[in-house]
Amino acid sequence: MEFSMKNFPRFSLGQIAGWSALAAIAVVGGYIAIGECSGKVNNTELAINPPGGGSYIIESMARGIERELDSSGWTPSRSPFQTDHIRFDVRGFQSGVQQVMIKLVQQANNHFTREGSSSGTAADIKAALNNINRDNVWSVIPNNDTENQYRAAVKHLDNFNKNLAAGTAAIDPRIDTLSLLTNDLSGLIGDDYAQLKKTSDAEGVFSMAAREQFFHSMGVLAATCWTYKGIEADYASVIKLQSTPGVFEQAAKSACATLDVKPTIVLNGKGYGWGGSNLITLMGAESKLLNDMTTLQSSLAAGTSSRPHP
Repeated sequence: MEFSMKNFPRFSLGQIAGWSALAAIAVVGGYIAIGECSGKVNNTELAINPPGGGSYIIESMARGIERELDSSGWTPSRSPFQTDHIRFDVRGFQSGVQQVMIKLVQQANNHFTREGSSSGTAADIKAALNNINRDNVWSVIPNNDTENQYRAAVKHLDNFNKNLAAGTAAIDPRIDTLSLLTNDLSGLIGDDYAQLKKTSDAEGVFSMAAREQFFHSMGVLAATCWTYKGIEADYASVIKLQSTPGVFEQAAKSACATLDVKPTIVLNGKGYGWGGSNLITLMGAESKLLNDMTTLQSSLAAGTSSRPHP
């Protein structure tokens, strides 16, 4: 049989270009789909069960970080060549959790933990701070890779709680350290509220930047909720002494109001003119929390009970 190029079908350059474009779209779409579907947004209640005599705040940090690492890896530090990098939901949520955890471990290091009966900084908390308070970096070198450093931080936090239970470490649940904690958390929520509004004003209805910011704010709120649960246990005597149980409970309730919320489609609107905007709805939740936090801060400062917001 005589071989001839006539036996092969001929395609125009337009057809080839069209198929190439479709193939490129399929590859990019598949990359995004794999990245999104393989991650998990843990906007849920966190089990906080420290060892007997351990700190609930320290436990909330350890378990919050550990759950993110074990369920999705640390996506903010992943390489652009990994599908994890494109997980807008998980990456946004984890970066929000990260903000709160950095602030918490700073407070623990500077104010409410210590080594044994001395006034010195607890070595494990200082080490955890060095592990956590860093930029998000992907690296084959363990000491430079954020995910490896966060796993090391969990071990240090757990070790502090073991020492606390054994009596070789201590926490100081005082009114001044509680005020510092609540002030820092209030500052974080205020900053996030401002960023939510900025993003809402600047981005389009189906913007991926708006979607990532939405889940970032959800991460901030979720970690704040877990922290309030820890504070409620560690500072129970202080809260009771200051006659602020009802006010504290209201702030904690507002912090936890967005748990289990995970919309499939995130809509954004310009300014305050879009009634169905997920970002604006979330801004309303943060505004409510800020009001309750302000009431709590005032009550702690005065040492008297105030009626919580309805």
